[in-house]
Amino acid sequence: MENFFFGIQGSSTTIKPILLAVINHPLLWGFGLGFLASTMIHLFIITDIPHAIPLMVRKGPIESFQRIAPKNAKGDYLISYTDFQKEHLRVRIAFYLTILAFLLVVILALLRS
Repeated sequence: MENFFFGIQGSSTTIKPILLAVINHPLLWGFGLGFLASTMIHLFIITDIPHAIPLMVRKGPIESFQRIAPKNAKGDYLISYTDFQKEHLRVRIAFYLTILAFLLVVILALLRS
C-alpha cells in the first residue's frame, strides 16, 4: 500500500511542472479567452432571446420555457413550446460543444509538451 502512495506522489511531482507550464503559457489564455468570446457571440446570434442564455444553459427546457416565454394578458404563451425546445437544444449543444473543444485543446497541449 505504501508503494501506491509513493507512485501517486511521484506522478504528481512529474505532472506538476507540465501543468504549471501550460497554465502560465500566454497563448493558452489568449486562445481560451478568444474562444469564449466567440462562443458567446455565436450563442447571442443563434438565439432569439439573448438575455436568457444563462438560464437556458442551467435549467431544463420546461423550467426555462415557463420563466422565459412571453405571455399575453390572459396568461397564454405567445410562442410554441416545440419552437422554444428546439432553440433551447441549439443553445445547450453550442455551449457543451464549446466546453468539449476547449478541454480537447488543453488535453492536446498537455500531451504535446
